[in-house]
Amino acid sequence: VRETGTSTDVAAQLVRIGLLRGWASEDDGLHGAWERIASRTQESGGVLYRDDSEDVNTWATIFMVQARRWSRIGADITWLA
Repeated sequence: VRETGTSTDVAAQLVRIGLLRGWASEDDGLHGAWERIASRTQESGGVLYRDDSEDVNTWATIFMVQARRWSRIGADITWLA
């Protein structure tokens, strides 16, 4: 994820799936995804979809919020929407 132009929602999905599978939020396998999300997070808290986009993306932001929440409190399959 770190080396590609992966969209932010893909990075956040990777974190969510990893957390559901029991990975720790600081796991090396998630490090690149967290970097991608952080690099695109705006002051507003929203995230850009890709590096070549200037628009905050709703789905990417929702997935990022879920990933951050799950990294703090644990994965919660009932909190998907």
